[in-house]
Amino acid sequence: MKLRQAQASATYLLPDPGELDQRIVIRRRVDVPADDFGVTPTYPEQIRTWAKKAQPGAAAYQG
Repeated sequence: MKLRQAQASATYLLPDPGELDQRIVIRRRVDVPADDFGVTPTYPEQIRTWAKKAQPGAAAYQG
C-alpha cells in the first residue's frame, strides 16, 4: 500500500532584495555543570546572518 502525505509540500520562495534587513545571531545553547550543582549556559556555536524580524501571529500562542 502506498503512503500519501496529508498536506501538499510548500515551496520556498526566495526573499525579495532588501527584505532581509536585520542582522541576527543564532546561537546553540549548551548547559554545563556549575560549581553550585546548577548549570551555566554556554554558547559554543554562533551564526551571524541576515533576517526579517516579524511579530508572530495569534495562532503561535494558541495551544
